[in-house]
Amino acid sequence: MKVTLQVAVRRGLFAFALAYSALFFFPFPLNALPGGWRPAQVLSAKTWGLLVPWVARAIVRLPGPVAQVPTNSGDSAFAWVQWACTVGLSLSFAVALAVLGRPGDEGLQRGSRWLRAFVRFALGWTLLGYGFAKVFPTQFAWLPERLIEPYGESSPQALLWTFMGYSRPYQVFTGLAEVAGGALLFFRRTTLLGALILTGVLANVVALNYCYDVPVKLASTHLLLFAVALLAPDARWLARALSSGEGVERRSSVPLFEEPRRALAARIGGALFAAYVVVNGVIGGRSATASMAEAARSSPVAGLYRVERYEDVPTEAPSSELDHGPWIRAAAGASSFGVLFADGTFRRYWARLDAPSGALVLSRRDLDGVIALRWERVDSGHLVLQGDRFTVRLVAEDPAETVLLGRGFHWVSEYTFNR
Repeated sequence: MKVTLQVAVRRGLFAFALAYSALFFFPFPLNALPGGWRPAQVLSAKTWGLLVPWVARAIVRLPGPVAQVPTNSGDSAFAWVQWACTVGLSLSFAVALAVLGRPGDEGLQRGSRWLRAFVRFALGWTLLGYGFAKVFPTQFAWLPERLIEPYGESSPQALLWTFMGYSRPYQVFTGLAEVAGGALLFFRRTTLLGALILTGVLANVVALNYCYDVPVKLASTHLLLFAVALLAPDARWLARALSSGEGVERRSSVPLFEEPRRALAARIGGALFAAYVVVNGVIGGRSATASMAEAARSSPVAGLYRVERYEDVPTEAPSSELDHGPWIRAAAGASSFGVLFADGTFRRYWARLDAPSGALVLSRRDLDGVIALRWERVDSGHLVLQGDRFTVRLVAEDPAETVLLGRGFHWVSEYTFNR
C-alpha cells in the first residue's frame, strides 16, 4: 500500500506540473510557429473567452461581468480567474491520473524529460520576445510628454517606464540578458546556465513589477518560478560546488531519445527552432523600431513646445478637459499628447491624426468620447491648435536643452549632479 501511494503521489505531481505548464503557456507552441500567431490568438480567445466568464459568474460569483478585453494589464479580474481555472483543471487532471494512471517510474521519468523540454522551449521563446522588445526599444518607448510631466503626477509604473525609456544602452543591456538566457534554454547542455541567468534577471523583473505596481505580477512571478524549476534538479550540486569550492560530480543529463538518430533529429530540430526565433525576433524588432522612428519623423505635430499665446474663444460649445485653463507646455509624440496647465495639472492622451477631418484626435480610457483639435503648422517652429473654446499658439523647443536629455555622460565629475 505504501509503494502504491507513493507512485500515485508521483503520478499526481507530474500530472499537475504537466497540465499547469501546458495551460499557462497555451497556445504554445502554435503561436511560436511560422504563420501560427493569428490562429493561436483566435484559439486562445475562444477557449478562455468561453470558460473564464462562465467560471467567474457560476463558480467565483464575481459581482460584475468579466470580459477578455485588451487592457495591457496581466493582473485583470479575467487574468486572475483564468489562473484559478488553470489551477482547478490541473488539480482535476492530477487526481484523475493519480487514481487511474498506469505509468510507472520509467514512464514518469520519460514524461518528466518531455515536460522539462516543453518548459525549456516555452520559457526560452517567451523571454526572447521580452528581450528583443528591449534590444530594439519598443517596450519602453520614449514619450516626449515625460519631459513636461511633474513627478507627482506620474504613476509608479510611468516612473519606471521613464527610467527605462531614458537610456537605450541600459534597455539593450537588460534585453540581451533576457535573450541570452532564453536562447541557452533551447539546448539541453546549456539549460543550467540559461536558467541561472534568467533566475537573476526575472527576480529583478518581479521586484520591479511588485515595487512599482506594474500589472504583470502574475505572469512575471510564474516565469521566475519556471526558471527556478529548471534550476531545481541541479540546486544541490550547485550548493555543494559553491560552498565547498571543490569539484563535485554533477548529475547526468538524460536526452529525450536514446536512439542516436532520433537524438540527432531532436538536436537539429531544436537548433532550427532557436535559429528561427532569433532571426524572427531580429527582423521583427528592426521593423518595429523603424516604423516607430518613421512615425515620429513624419508626424506634423510631434515635438516639445512651450506656449507663446493662449486665448479663450467665447462660445456656447460644451467644454472639455483641455478647457481646464491656460496651457504652459505641451508635447506630442507619434501616438501620444500631453499638456501641462498653468495650475500644475498634467493630462496625457492617446493621439492620432484623423485623415478625413484633418483633426488631432485625443482619447483616454477614462474619457467619455474624444477631443478633436484643429491644427495648423505655421512654420517649422510654430504650431497652432484650436479647440471649440480656445486657441493656443505653441513654440517648438529643443528636447536636448532639457536637463534630463542634455546632461549626457561624464567620465570625470568633480561634483555630483543630483537635482
